[in-house]
Amino acid sequence: MDDIIPSVLSGRQLNSTLLLQSLIVPDEPIAQRYIGLAILHILLGLWICLSNLSQVVTILMDRQLRRTPRNLLMVNVSVSELIIGVFSCPLYTDSLLHGMWRHSASACISYEAIFYLQAGISLLAVLMVSVERFYYILSPKMLEGSGNGIFSGILIFLPWGIGLSLILPMYMEGADVFNVRFEGDVCIILWKKQFQIVTCFTSFFGPSFLVLTMMVAVIVLFFIFSVTAKIRCVDMHFDDKSGKEALFAVCMSSCFSVCLPFPLYICLLMHLFCTQEECIASEAVWGAVMILAMIKSGVMPLVWLVYADVRQAYRSVLARRWRAPRHRSNSFMLYDEVSSQSTVMTQI
Repeated sequence: MDDIIPSVLSGRQLNSTLLLQSLIVPDEPIAQRYIGLAILHILLGLWICLSNLSQVVTILMDRQLRRTPRNLLMVNVSVSELIIGVFSCPLYTDSLLHGMWRHSASACISYEAIFYLQAGISLLAVLMVSVERFYYILSPKMLEGSGNGIFSGILIFLPWGIGLSLILPMYMEGADVFNVRFEGDVCIILWKKQFQIVTCFTSFFGPSFLVLTMMVAVIVLFFIFSVTAKIRCVDMHFDDKSGKEALFAVCMSSCFSVCLPFPLYICLLMHLFCTQEECIASEAVWGAVMILAMIKSGVMPLVWLVYADVRQAYRSVLARRWRAPRHRSNSFMLYDEVSSQSTVMTQI
């Protein structure tokens, strides 16, 4: 294993992780060419945290919204996307600015493990949104009464359970970490190739296939029920407008969650299988696909604005925020008027 480390360092590659794939050790302390990309990642991380956190708070603070299984599953997706803004973006930005890994080996291990875990859990959480919609179209009574909470709980915890039980053991078995000294602290993760390939398919390609398959199933089932209802001249058991909103949200969330990270995993597979330098992605391509994958976490909260009740909840929150300062200012004005009147009465 010791002879592998010098070979990696001889190519002046910082590490074998997805954190700084193909980045070169800069001659100056700070890589000037990465400052623009780092600023973009800082803004993206702030947006991811703000948008997903506001989504969680808005839904959980509204009594009507948090009683709906669909909205609880949306909160589950937002929590999984928060991991990117809270953990991945800051570490990635720090390494871009300094051109080296400045943290401990445990942080390096955690970064790539969480990278794969978040990808799988996020996709499975989106899958659960489609599963809930499928069962609602098929039999809405399943989501009523006491079964509502049980069904919602299963769909919420299932992505986390599957991710921790499948993806994490594969990573822990297939990857080793070395901390060496080479023009700064460098973190090198050496994979057993077959485990890294399986981890990629388990965390992304497998869940992506399930997400797209369930999306198609929801679309087909919706149109079957719609056509059947029109032929029989009966009303569907769900409102047509809300049904179309839910269908559009399922399609958008499924497509964004699969399509945006897809180029990154294609580049990763090329890096794993390709033996010629010509077919390995360049430094610029790695930077582009990485930020495209992270953009997904900032786009998902916008998808849920398709629902009218979610938009109304945001409007209510903003209206309360707007009325509060005006109410306080009116209170102060009223207090000043009363005080001035009392003063005049005292003088009289």
